[in-house]
Amino acid sequence: MLGLMAGCAAWVPASLAAGAPVDQATDAQKKEAQTLFLDAKKSFDEKQLEKALTGFRASYDAVASPNSLLMVARTLVALDRIEEAYTVYEEATRVAQEAAAKDKKYEPAVEAAKKEFEDLRPRVALVTLEVVGATPDTELFVNDQPVARDQWGKEIPMRVGAASVTAKATGKPDFQQDLTVSGGASTQRIDLQTFWAPAPPPPADTSNDTTAEGSVDLLGLDKRTWAYIAGGVGAAGIVTFGVFGAMNRSKFNSLEDDCPNSVCLTDRSDDIDAGKRYQTIANVGLVVGVVGLGTGTVLYLLSDDKGREQPTTQVGVGPGSVTVQGTF
Repeated sequence: MLGLMAGCAAWVPASLAAGAPVDQATDAQKKEAQTLFLDAKKSFDEKQLEKALTGFRASYDAVASPNSLLMVARTLVALDRIEEAYTVYEEATRVAQEAAAKDKKYEPAVEAAKKEFEDLRPRVALVTLEVVGATPDTELFVNDQPVARDQWGKEIPMRVGAASVTAKATGKPDFQQDLTVSGGASTQRIDLQTFWAPAPPPPADTSNDTTAEGSVDLLGLDKRTWAYIAGGVGAAGIVTFGVFGAMNRSKFNSLEDDCPNSVCLTDRSDDIDAGKRYQTIANVGLVVGVVGLGTGTVLYLLSDDKGREQPTTQVGVGPGSVTVQGTF
């Protein structure tokens, strides 16, 4: 799509530079308009379209003849500026109808304008650009062609097919939105507000936060409390290790006494299985104990509770026994 041309906004009924009405024009005005029209028609036939367009507009500026305006529309179509032609055909139909009401010789112009306009309609759609969040200096473009600000929020003609809307403003990144324009009337929302919204601030870095007294942890508990909880879990794990380790050692000694040279006179499989269970539970208790006490120590240190002695923890593991010493 060529997009909405810069001149399209000017080619609306209120801004046409119409000359004298055909029923009020003087002979001199009619003669001037006729000369300009014939010269423009010659240029049109010779495919000098830009020159022809200028001539037909000048003729219409002298006398507001529907024939001149009709030729302006035809020239715009020949130039593939169908968005402008759409608007001019609408105006040419109105002007021709007013002239024909006073002089029937303009009735063919009415019929021609209506027919050619209907032929053009399937190629052009009416689109309302609903612009949200524009700044005072925002400029809007359709396929690189500017759209006058007073046309925002109004129906403007666009060629059916693909289109690209761009918005530019000082200090802002260029906004671009691709559209697919179909026949009839539609509204396209151009949301600059969301696109140009300020980026959210980065999250605060709390990795070095040591203000434990004012900080809140999971379930509303501070680091000092969690340190005690972790330490308690760790202590329970160590106690579990000691108890079940001792039970495993007891089973082992019993089996060793009753089964010389690893040969049991009676079935002791239940005792063997029990010993294995005790060993597994003891091992798990040891892991939980070490992790719990280590975590509790770290949390305690991070809590930075001034005025208290820094915690120290010592764990001793021996055959069938565990000792824990420390200050909290």
